[in-house]
Amino acid sequence: MNCYFPMPFGSHARIVLRNESDMPVENFFYYVDYELTKEPIPDDMGRFHAYYRQEKPCQKVVHPAGAENPPPWELPGVNLTGDDNYVILDATGTGHYVGCVLSIDNFDASNQRFTWPGEGDDMIFIDGEQWPPSLHGTGTEDYFNAAWGFPSGAYAGPYHGISLAGSPQEHFGLWSMYRFHIEDPVRFTKSIRVTIEHGHANDQGNDYSSVAYWYQLHPHAPHADLPPVEERLPRRWPEHGLWDE
Repeated sequence: MNCYFPMPFGSHARIVLRNESDMPVENFFYYVDYELTKEPIPDDMGRFHAYYRQEKPCQKVVHPAGAENPPPWELPGVNLTGDDNYVILDATGTGHYVGCVLSIDNFDASNQRFTWPGEGDDMIFIDGEQWPPSLHGTGTEDYFNAAWGFPSGAYAGPYHGISLAGSPQEHFGLWSMYRFHIEDPVRFTKSIRVTIEHGHANDQGNDYSSVAYWYQLHPHAPHADLPPVEERLPRRWPEHGLWDE
């Protein structure tokens, strides 16, 4: 459950850990491994970035009803803009995208027409392009290198995996998955917008959160501050009437 990204620095580096809980951390261990070189790093070497986002819940896009119980490849509705997609990364400048962790709380599965969120396509817009994007995938499970749902449940591969798996049958509950573009980085010179649909054509309203990883030259556009702790906490199921406390 470790991942390693090189984090180049020029004159200095600083690592800060912040405890935002209401409890003290009584045991803390760390290991910092670094290398100093006599020659300065190249001016065009990107700096490592990681950025957290969330949307709780994503806003559903309601589409006209189609056939009763259609298969996933015949779901109603189209998305020809990507405007309502969940945004994993929106950055300006020059660099390359190297992956993400995406978490889905499929808390509303029983109140949605389709319980399966995996038909949400990944769409990556590069250097300010409008529709269609340079990279347009065929579904969430495909972007994370699975297929036909997530039949294996949790698994860990070098560059992709599912670290937390809800119900493989109904796809209800908590899911967390990762994809690292180590051997296939997505490069950009002006901007990048990494998005994914929440359900087919954004027809589901689940809780989404993510961390994007990328390298970029400075300067770059500022990113919003982290949401408050209370907004980042997982949804408490009893408060939504799913079972008694």
